Amino acid sequence: MSATGSGTAVPILEPDVPRTDAPRADAATVSAVSHAAPAAPAVVSLNPTAKRFFVAVLGLTLLPFLWIPLSWAMIGATVTTGGGIPTPDSFDLTSASALATFTALLLWIGSQAHVASSLFFYGDPEARRFMLRERPGRFVVAPIACIVGMPASLMLAASLPRGTIKQNLVFTIIGAYWVWQAHHYTRQNHGVLAFLARAERTRPSEAEMRAIKLSGLGGILGILPLLGGFTTSAYGALGTLMYFAAFGLIAAAWVVWLRGRSEAAPSTLRTVTMAVLLLFYVPILFFDDVFPAVMGFATAHGLQYLLFMGFVSQGAGPRRGVNWWGAALLVASAVGGGLLLRYFAKGADGAFYGVALGLVMAHFVIDAGMWRLREAFPRQYVTARFPFLG
Repeated sequence: MSATGSGTAVPILEPDVPRTDAPRADAATVSAVSHAAPAAPAVVSLNPTAKRFFVAVLGLTLLPFLWIPLSWAMIGATVTTGGGIPTPDSFDLTSASALATFTALLLWIGSQAHVASSLFFYGDPEARRFMLRERPGRFVVAPIACIVGMPASLMLAASLPRGTIKQNLVFTIIGAYWVWQAHHYTRQNHGVLAFLARAERTRPSEAEMRAIKLSGLGGILGILPLLGGFTTSAYGALGTLMYFAAFGLIAAAWVVWLRGRSEAAPSTLRTVTMAVLLLFYVPILFFDDVFPAVMGFATAHGLQYLLFMGFVSQGAGPRRGVNWWGAALLVASAVGGGLLLRYFAKGADGAFYGVALGLVMAHFVIDAGMWRLREAFPRQYVTARFPFLG
């Protein structure tokens, strides 16, 4: 589920995507997965494949969540923010510093490469038939509208005379983008939970879903004051209020989850997963620099999504070995598209920068459709590629 520098789904997972934007996962929607999942009074033990998968999800979440703030403290790692979207372009991948190189590569993989991996669906014959024949509006018209509309909006705002109206309009456009992106992240968190619940033959509890939603709202309010241009915009006076609202919502999420845990009779893995998901936006409460505050969970979102897409790339049916064609298509999509996205992202504040944002928004749209498990084709397509969901 990500910005050019973030994110950001299930993968987005976006349950509607990677619900899992895992399904709704942009990875897609929790409710979608929930309705598709069978109800069961007791949790079942996960098979080895499922257990390894969800442990990997946790590992890929915690790696950048911990490493990004650490690299910021150790080597002064940072990112350029263009007009509001962090990108890893401040890093030189040929740097003599191994730590800086690793951090830059991690950011690129978890941001631009993960966004571009959605192109895989257009190369997969089964997915492409559905996308182009049955849903051309969502998978052709809407992505193009994002790619064209975002740079057009920024260019229009840039054409206005210098002043508060121009400044506020630019920040409103960038802020709206980030609200959508944070929502996309949250949808993927819903998707991760929904996948795990279905693998355990249960459903996400009301407390679990409500807690993730509250955390997501807190994330939106906490991210906006960190963006470039916020303090000098018309919204600047609301910064303190938004911070405390974010703190209250994230704290409330924990209270709601802990009070409702008895309803779900959760497994240890379910408990750990929920705790990690509710820690997702916590860094925004402790850092006022966008790099340690945002890029940890933004990159975690991207790595989760790539793991989900790795499973998707292997196709349906029993696994008797590696599907090299699917793996090659995914790598080509992620690397080729990720490098192109990086190129556009370097044009901060210009038309190219707007195209980069539009490409990320197109990823939100694509993900939300392909992981919408309430619909027949996405449900069949996704569950066939994750045997432990059956």
